[in-house]
Amino acid sequence: MEAKILNGMLQVDITPENANADPSKPADGGSHLACRVETVAAWMELLGLDDPALAVHAMIQARDPGVIDKETSRNAWTSAYEQTEKDALSDLNQTSRAALHQVLDGNGSLIVDGRSETWHLLGLDTMPMTLDADDPIAAALSDPAVAESIRDARTQFIQGTISHLMPKR
Repeated sequence: MEAKILNGMLQVDITPENANADPSKPADGGSHLACRVETVAAWMELLGLDDPALAVHAMIQARDPGVIDKETSRNAWTSAYEQTEKDALSDLNQTSRAALHQVLDGNGSLIVDGRSETWHLLGLDTMPMTLDADDPIAAALSDPAVAESIRDARTQFIQGTISHLMPKR
């Protein structure tokens, strides 16, 4: 696997599993991930991660089931957005609004942690929460300027997520 940042874009080339298994057989071609660092920041917030490399590994492994409830259009991400909104309101000392802000599962039942519901629905329950010391994604994201842009993007993402919940002045 190779990873690099180029013009604010993260590019990851994922080596095919069978690349070196049998040179007489063709490899499956591997796959690629390309996204802006803002996308990494959004995944970090929605999944409750502090490590951008773990967010990228989640992007690679996630299997989105699509719309779960056609009546409400809820999907795997809905509960994570609800949790992000609730947490941001609490952080802003909007305790009464946060208390009224419900976080629901795919069936419409109240849940304690919307992010764990999203983890489950994306099939990330078994994803390791540690990385190898020589992880190429972690190396690409460790540049201080990249880390700062991810932090800034995460703050902007949170502000954008709750802007519709705040009173207009």
